[in-house]
Amino acid sequence: MIVERYIVLVANASIAHFYALIPSKAKKIQIIKTITHPASREKNLNLVSDKHGSSKTDYNSRGVSFLSDTEPKEVEKEKFIRQIIGELEQMMNNALHHQIILISAPSFMGKLNKMLTPHLYSQVKQRINKDFTSLSNIELTDILKAKMKSVAKEQHVVSSMTTR
Repeated sequence: MIVERYIVLVANASIAHFYALIPSKAKKIQIIKTITHPASREKNLNLVSDKHGSSKTDYNSRGVSFLSDTEPKEVEKEKFIRQIIGELEQMMNNALHHQIILISAPSFMGKLNKMLTPHLYSQVKQRINKDFTSLSNIELTDILKAKMKSVAKEQHVVSSMTTR
């Protein structure tokens, strides 16, 4: 019998908690790792270099100056998402986990989904669009149990409808 194992990622722009969940065995989820990225909470002013003038890379081939369209804060969020994805890849490659549950605020979830590799994207079983980074393990476990029961109930209804 194959035991379902999940990585549960609970993240926002500055912190990511990675949990292990084995629904058939666990009374609560277990924290695997937490990573933080305080730079994504900084103000744009604090993230921009205060150097005067322009660098060689600030010009196109004709010597015309250009500015980046991306806000420094967004660049920091993307760096953090790449770091999160690297961690997820590593955890999934160790073959202990089979699927992923993503929990994040909708705006961060959108960026995360866009940057996921096709392999990781295919492993996501459920997405919850809420920022639960401040919840305790017990609170998070209760929410996940309720969500998984409702998903299982929906899948049962759909499978019974298709077998008729």
